[in-house]
Amino acid sequence: MVKRKKRETPFVSEEQCFSRRALMLGGIQGLLGLSLVGRLAYLGSYKGSTYKALSDENRIKVQFLLPKRGLIKDRSGRILADNQQAYRLMIVPDQTKNVRATLEKFSTYYSLDQEDIEDLIESIRYKPKFLASTIVDGLSWKEVCYLEASMRDFPGCFIERGWSRFYPYGLATAHLIGYVQTPSRDDQNKNSLYRLADFRLGKSGIEKNFDKPLRGRVGYRRIEVNSRTRTVQELVRQESQPGFNTTLTIDLELQNYVQERMAQENSGSCAVLDVKSGEVLALTSSPSFDANLFTNGIRSKDWKELASNPYGCLHNKSIHGLYPPGSLFKMVVALAAFESGIVSSTHSSVCRGYIDVGSHRFHCWHKHGGHGRLSIVNALAQSCDVYFYEIAQLIGAERIKGMALKLGFGIESGIELPHEKSGLIPSPSWKKRVRGKNWMRGDTVNLSIGQGALLATPLQLAVMTARLANLEGKAVSPTLLRSAVAPFEDLNIKKLHLDLIRKGLDQTVNSPHGLAYRNRIIEPDFAMAGKTATCQVRRISMAERKKGIIHNNQRPWGHRDHALFSGFAPAHDPKYALAVVVEHGGAGGRVAAPLGHDILLKTQQIMSTKKSVIRENLT
Repeated sequence: MVKRKKRETPFVSEEQCFSRRALMLGGIQGLLGLSLVGRLAYLGSYKGSTYKALSDENRIKVQFLLPKRGLIKDRSGRILADNQQAYRLMIVPDQTKNVRATLEKFSTYYSLDQEDIEDLIESIRYKPKFLASTIVDGLSWKEVCYLEASMRDFPGCFIERGWSRFYPYGLATAHLIGYVQTPSRDDQNKNSLYRLADFRLGKSGIEKNFDKPLRGRVGYRRIEVNSRTRTVQELVRQESQPGFNTTLTIDLELQNYVQERMAQENSGSCAVLDVKSGEVLALTSSPSFDANLFTNGIRSKDWKELASNPYGCLHNKSIHGLYPPGSLFKMVVALAAFESGIVSSTHSSVCRGYIDVGSHRFHCWHKHGGHGRLSIVNALAQSCDVYFYEIAQLIGAERIKGMALKLGFGIESGIELPHEKSGLIPSPSWKKRVRGKNWMRGDTVNLSIGQGALLATPLQLAVMTARLANLEGKAVSPTLLRSAVAPFEDLNIKKLHLDLIRKGLDQTVNSPHGLAYRNRIIEPDFAMAGKTATCQVRRISMAERKKGIIHNNQRPWGHRDHALFSGFAPAHDPKYALAVVVEHGGAGGRVAAPLGHDILLKTQQIMSTKKSVIRENLT
């Protein structure tokens, strides 16, 4: 057996081993060094701008500069919506340990109840913590001085000076001008600018309809701050641009008068128009409210008080209220009959106090013996129902609907206010589609005197009256903007027929046998023409008629008739038209007609005086 020789391992000294290890470590260190240098080069060359931007975000801040909101003025330049300097207490959640504790401490000085505190906390919760929120706006100088001296007690709070919207004629213009308000949570999600503490959005009326032009253009400034967020210097500044001023057709003196006059009733509305230009001179809804309550966030108790008002003080009845027009619709029926050619303008009817249609008996308001034989002029002056019952059945509901559309019913008027309602003109197709029933002759009879499902707004009634009063036969449309007056289309209604309607309305007021004679305007130059209406809100059964109809004053307020009046003046040369609606006011001749008298007389006095002054100035 051959033995294998053992291989000899070469000798390696300790110095040689150390040198190899050192070389390996040096190589690793070299690689690490090269990697570090490469990384630094990468960060410096390629990522330097990114990290510089991050540094600038901590050092340089952008502040938005909100513009002053545009003014809203009446036709004579008097300010209806203004901006006032205001002081407000702000809080930045990031800079206080306990928002609730700070608010509760502040409530011992300022009257914040628990509900107000909860509302504030809720609004703060949905905003970024670094954004300031308003605790209280409209601080007096005395309050500012006290808070500045006590600011250590309110961590995260500071006083800010800014601009606040102010409505000097709050009650008279609330529904018309509307109001601004802090953007809602949904609004804030749409635009980050809306989260700013002093940003306000138009929420109703003119403020909402023209919100963007009134709002103006936001500016900004870039500032450098130190570690304590104090401003070191301003780097860039672009000024904001104030909103556009808006001039309305409204006359403030007349608007105030109409609002005060209408406020004497529980609930109602009035619209006054220029019959030639369509300019709205006054537009009111009663009861009203103080729009200034909303500007800086309405308090819970104030909101509950307004929302629970039984007469609907937040409801703009002039464009949102829907009422049966009653006898004011008789002019529409008469024109539809005459224009159809089926009924002559010389047509007369005999009123015996009622008319039978099938198994139903429809009464005239003058049920004891009736009115006798009447022409259209006398039928309007005495408001005979039977005359219109008869001619309506001769022409049918569709022709009545066509004329109603011509005179402004069933469609929005186009006035520059949000959410205007179009009303309703019932017809056979509408009844079948909505109620699943066929149209009956009795429906046409009800329609002929403005009852049934027929509904209109007070503004629509004023538009109808303006179109009837316009001597050129134009389809007058209302406007609230002085710059928006445009030529109107022709109504395409024969002048003879319009003259007959105007004559009937003249005799209603100025003839001794007219129903509104006691409300006539005595001054000949200011004499008015018009029509009264008393509209039932519930049907009176035969049993009730036999037993005796309960007088309006003895019924619950919500069961009383509506009182209406529409008219124009001067009667011989119409310039102004109006419609008055008093909700559940009772008889139109007793309640609404006196209002129409006073308002049309005041309108002529105010406008004639101002036109005289303008003529003198021009001379």
